[in-house]
Amino acid sequence: MGGVGCDYGVVQLFPEGGFQGGAALDGIGSSGEGGEGDDDLVVLGIDDDAEAMAAALTQAGFSAKADPNIMALKYAKLLQNLGNPLQLLLSDFDQARHIMRVLTKEALSCFAAAGIECTDAAASRARFSVVRPAEVTNAPRGGSSTWQSVARGQQHIETPFLNGEICQLGRLFQTPTPGNQLLLTLSLAVAAAPKDFKTRSSTDLLQQLSAGSVRAG
Repeated sequence: MGGVGCDYGVVQLFPEGGFQGGAALDGIGSSGEGGEGDDDLVVLGIDDDAEAMAAALTQAGFSAKADPNIMALKYAKLLQNLGNPLQLLLSDFDQARHIMRVLTKEALSCFAAAGIECTDAAASRARFSVVRPAEVTNAPRGGSSTWQSVARGQQHIETPFLNGEICQLGRLFQTPTPGNQLLLTLSLAVAAAPKDFKTRSSTDLLQQLSAGSVRAG
């Protein structure tokens, strides 16, 4: 659940693992008992059902708790997922951190304009740090969930629910989002015709993002 739209608030963190035979495998540390071990994270909006589900998941070996402020945490996870398309688009990741700053700045501006609460970076890191990726035997780690979808030949990918969510907020609240719009457009182009798409350097993409931000400003 990388996006934020749902009927029942849940944050799930399952690190992308290997890719084998057309199947994506979770790369999560396992205790060997019940579920996938205590390295997974599931956080639920709070009510009696959520408390019961969190207790059952914890008993099964997951890290789970009911959280009354679930949506703020979901928006924090959305920020982390804005870079998911980069593994489709880039030939290197030298400037990936700077690219993420551009995308995140746009998103935070949209959140502020819309009055959306988002868990701050320190608090979200503390909660999400319980997830520890692990290697999967005979299945080398591939890429992000967006990359995995395209590798499986899917044209309907998650980017409209990630970067597209930020673009929609931008339209609703008159907040420019040229960087997220560019990643949305490019990633959909890859999914539609992956063999025809050519990756670009992270420096080139950053320059394009920066130029778009200047024009939008």
